This record gives sequence, structure tokens and C-alpha cells, in this order.
Amino acid sequence: MIAAIDVGSNAMRAVVAYIDAEGKPQPVDYQRAAVRLGQDVFQSGRISEETTARAVEAMTRFRQLLDHHHVERWRAVGTSALREAENSYEFISKINWATGLNLAAIGGDEEARLVFRAIAARESLKGRTALLIDIGGGSAEVSTVRNDRLVATESFKMGAVRLLELFGKQTGGDAGALAKLARGYVQATRHRVAFAMGKKKIDLCFGVGGNIEALADLRTLVLKKKNDGALGLQDLARLIDLLKGYTLEQRVEKLALRPDRADVVLPAAVVLDFLLSQAKVRQVRVPRVNLKDGLLIELARESTAPEQSLLRDQVLGAARELGARFLFDERHAETVAGFAMRIFDATSSIHGLGSEDRLLLEAAAWLHDIGQFIGITDHHKHSAYILGAAPVIGLTPVQRNVVANIVRYHHKSFPKLRHENFAALGDPDRARVRKLVAILRLADPLDFEHDSRLRLERIQLDPSEKRLTMQFGPEGDSILAKWAVYKHAGYFEDVFQVKVIVKNGDA
Repeated sequence: MIAAIDVGSNAMRAVVAYIDAEGKPQPVDYQRAAVRLGQDVFQSGRISEETTARAVEAMTRFRQLLDHHHVERWRAVGTSALREAENSYEFISKINWATGLNLAAIGGDEEARLVFRAIAARESLKGRTALLIDIGGGSAEVSTVRNDRLVATESFKMGAVRLLELFGKQTGGDAGALAKLARGYVQATRHRVAFAMGKKKIDLCFGVGGNIEALADLRTLVLKKKNDGALGLQDLARLIDLLKGYTLEQRVEKLALRPDRADVVLPAAVVLDFLLSQAKVRQVRVPRVNLKDGLLIELARESTAPEQSLLRDQVLGAARELGARFLFDERHAETVAGFAMRIFDATSSIHGLGSEDRLLLEAAAWLHDIGQFIGITDHHKHSAYILGAAPVIGLTPVQRNVVANIVRYHHKSFPKLRHENFAALGDPDRARVRKLVAILRLADPLDFEHDSRLRLERIQLDPSEKRLTMQFGPEGDSILAKWAVYKHAGYFEDVFQVKVIVKNGDA
């Protein structure tokens, strides 16, 4: 059995599932607790002791649920409010001490990736460009999918609870005034939103989150429209007008909304209307999946195929997309990545690294030169800076930091503890960075002229002789490549205590 726990800004949820014969998760039990972390965080910046106590109580019930079903694997994550709370560390520590659930905050890009996994499990987006809109309590994630691959995501601080806390009290219960202030707030982000959405035509748009699902339900219940899993701009405008005319009590009584949904559905509707208008799409499809579904899919995949859990296609697709944004030399990047993978595989007996490290090296090889967009001289530093600021969807912040350090040291300086970026890593990560840097520094000069002409016919490690032999094919300028490899092989030889031998194509 597996389980997913989502500690959101508006509520906390837990779902338990089993894995069927096809490796797919099938939910069997569910609990929800109306603990609104965002109410504290978006007002004071901290989670209060009272809210913390209620959260501990809810998470304790979730733990009992997991124990009741004998759950073996689970993941508990927190989103916007937990990311932003000044006392997030203390809150998480109290939860984990009381329950042992290993709660962790995740970034907006990871949140978007998990939601995409849930949508992609239901519908193929091959050959199409799609927009994913996830309106939560604290933030709205806007993501672009191109040809079945999540290529970009941006998080905006325009969640429904956040807007309610910003403007609810000053409007004194006047729903029309709240909607007006919320619209002004979100419209101030229109240039950022337009940049995030890009200029390509959107083929279809998906809307995710409890508020969007509630709006789709109201379309059927109040507007008497067929429940076809879609919500159009015209219907959304009618629902906004309707909600503005109802008090909170009327929304609960007449529209059958939960109290903790009734107060946030209007600001969420305003955000959705704004985003759809910006994207120039007429309707949003409501797949009724969420973060929990993505977590369950990941857990199921890890249980049945752990070697695939890092989603290589997603990570490398995001890396190529990031490289393209900075006008990288794609052919050179692909060539170096290929050489790096061959060296990694040939030297597995001496480096002792695993599939995760292999993927991080491959991503670093694709991105090692993107800093040339800023400047050639210190491009290795510029590449690391870009990776520190731009998400590579599919990598955790720790993994992305490892990749940033690998590209930082692929050129010029070696890893040193006096460098803040390297010193900030833990001991295990520093050890693997040294090894992966050594491999990348050996792979990069194999395409010294950036012409991808050189062929590497053979890589052979002789552990007893402490020697790594690389034999070139007849194509390309093997003399220049041989010089370049020997010039840069020193760090590899120091790290692995082997001698690098290069043989020309005619040897």
C-alpha cells in the first residue's frame, strides 16, 4: 500500500491506494482536514501555535490512517504556505517528531511536475501545446506542456486564500469589492504572466485545484450545463457575477459549498478568468486530478520500477528547453553528453555511483556551456548562476544544486571548500560532485572544436593497471583532440587514481 499527503495552504489531505496489476495506483481511503495554514502565513508570515496544534492533530490522524492500511511507502509534502512560513522548519520538525511522516516543503516547479504527471497519466498531449493552470490557496502555477513534455512552469503569488487574506477584511464582506481588488492585484502581474505563457498558440488548457472543480460543479448545478468536464469563459463570467451577489452563508446553503470553499471560490474564479483571458483560450478542461494523484503515480512507479523514478525524459527535456532559452550549442551539448555517459558507464567499477548520479551528469553535460549566453570568459560561473536561478523540472533543489556545481567546475578551477557554492553541499554531495566533474572535464575536450566529428571507438578501464584507454576512430582531427584530452585529464587522474591513455584512430 502507498499513500500521499498534501499539506496545502487551504487544507490538508491524505489518500491511501494500492497498486494494481498494471502498476497503477487505485485509491481506497481518503481524509481531509480544514487546517488553513495560509490564513496565518499570508497575514503574519508565521504559522501560529494554535494552527500548528491543529495540524499536528490532523497529521496524527493521517498517520493512524496509514497504519490502519499497513502503508509501506508514502510521501508527505507541503506547498505555498509551508514554503513561505518564517517558522517552516519548526513547524515541520514538530509534525515529523509527532508522526514520523517526514513532511517536506516542495517548490512550485515540483508541484507543477507532479500535477502534470497526474494529467499525463490520463491523456496524451503528443503533438500539442497545452497550458496547465493550478490555482491553490497560496499560489497559482502556470505551466506549459509541449509534445507530451513539461517544458516550463512559473509560480505566481495569487492563490485564493492569499487574496482572501489580503483583501477580505478591508472589504467587510462585500463580495463585489473583494472581486474588484483581487482583479486589480492579479492584473498587475500581466506582463510576467504573458512572458511565462509565451507566444505559441495554446491547443488546450487544463485547470486543476479544488476551486476550479467547484466552479465546474456550479456550472452544472446552477447554470444547468452538461457536465462535460469543461468550463468556458462565458460561463465563468456568469458564475463570478452570481458569486458576487451571494453572501458567504448563501453560498453554503444555496450552492452546497463547504464553508472553507465558499469563501475562497470567488477570488479563485477571478484568477482563473484573468489567466484564461491572458492565454487567449475560451475554455478550460477540468480533469479532476491534483497533486496527490501525481504523488501516488510517482510512488507506484518507484515501487514497480525504481530505476525509472527520476523520469529521465522529463529532466533532459527540461534541460534542453533551458539550453534553448540561452541559445546553447545543442549539437556540442549532445555530443559531450554522449561522451560523458560512455565514460561514466566504462568507469562504474571505480566511481561507485548510481543511476541518479548518471542523470545529474547527463543534465550537467547538456547545460555546461549555457553561460556563454552571458559571456565566454567565465561561462562556467555564468552557467552555474543560471542553474541556481532557473528550475530544471524534475530535479529537486538539492539535485539542481549538484548540477550547478558540476557545470561550475567543468572549466578552469577545481572544486574547493573555500568556494561558498561547493562548501554549502553536504559531504556525500561534495564527493559525487568531484567524481562527476572529473568525468565531464574528460568528456568536454573530446569535442574541443565543437564540430562533433570525433568518434570514440573504444573506452576500456583496466583496474589492475590503473589505466583508462580511449581509442579514437579515423574521423575528425584526432591529434588536436588527443592534445586537448591530455591537457584536461589531470583532475580525472587525481580523483580516480588512474592514468588516461589516448590512442589515435590508426593505432
